[in-house]
Amino acid sequence: MDYYRGAYGESITSFRKAIPVLQRYDDFAWLAVVYSFMAKDLLETGSKGQALRYALKVDSVFNKKQFILPELRSNYDLLIRNAVQQKKVLAQLYYARQLLKADSTVRVDFAYLLGNIHRQYDTKWLEQAYWLNTRNVIAALATAVILWLLGIWYSRREKLVGHHYKAVEHRFAPGSGSLDLQPVSRLPARKSVLTPKHNTDLQKKIEEFEKNAGFLDIKLTEKSLATKFQTNTYYLSMYINESKNMNFNSYIAMLRINYITHKMETDRSYLKFNIKALANECGYKSRQLFSDQFYRINGIRPKDYVRKRRQDQTH
Repeated sequence: MDYYRGAYGESITSFRKAIPVLQRYDDFAWLAVVYSFMAKDLLETGSKGQALRYALKVDSVFNKKQFILPELRSNYDLLIRNAVQQKKVLAQLYYARQLLKADSTVRVDFAYLLGNIHRQYDTKWLEQAYWLNTRNVIAALATAVILWLLGIWYSRREKLVGHHYKAVEHRFAPGSGSLDLQPVSRLPARKSVLTPKHNTDLQKKIEEFEKNAGFLDIKLTEKSLATKFQTNTYYLSMYINESKNMNFNSYIAMLRINYITHKMETDRSYLKFNIKALANECGYKSRQLFSDQFYRINGIRPKDYVRKRRQDQTH
């Protein structure tokens, strides 16, 4: 036989002439044999693509006629190796299952030949490979579901981020009074313990404090500000509660976040800062505290705000 002599070209020519005759008589058994040797011949001549097509024809005969010879199982070795190289998990799973079925058929129909079959894949290995590939498929499906859910979450998150970003843009639009402090938590109406003189004095000092951006002092505390104003923390806290409708910490946070947001709105150089630098720029030591306060006041994390602002700048 030409194949065993290494005359692969002559073997291919002979088999191509034989195929139409065998097809005419529907001799599927010999067709399967010819297809198998065509795959081997073509593989030896470097025509892997054509070899795979003939190996698939052997699989087609097996599916339609449930016929397989021991010598033909090498076609599945070829198909499995190709699926592994192409990283096609489902194809690996299918051909491993087909080879297991082929072995089962051979056991029944050709039991006397089993001892002489040379196989690269023994049945035990195939069973392990089958279940391994099954787990791979399940893992791939689980990953796909997780990615799909993450996609939905990300889409919804981006929509919410966009909504809050637009709200901040509107607040800081020219003429919107964006730097005016908004109430955080109103206190019940009550008679002030501060005298008119205290009120007037603290009002002037607070206005000067805001004008000079004293709130940017990273070491600022209620006690240090009270000392600077030549008053005590009780009077200072009371004045801020009554005039700003918020406590001292909320008041300072509002000033700082309004300041840095306004800077990012009006000076694009601030968009080059990282979050830590932005925090320091408006008086925060802690990056996390700055991020939390920015989110509480603006409804959006600073990293998302910077990202959206940069996108606007490039459009």
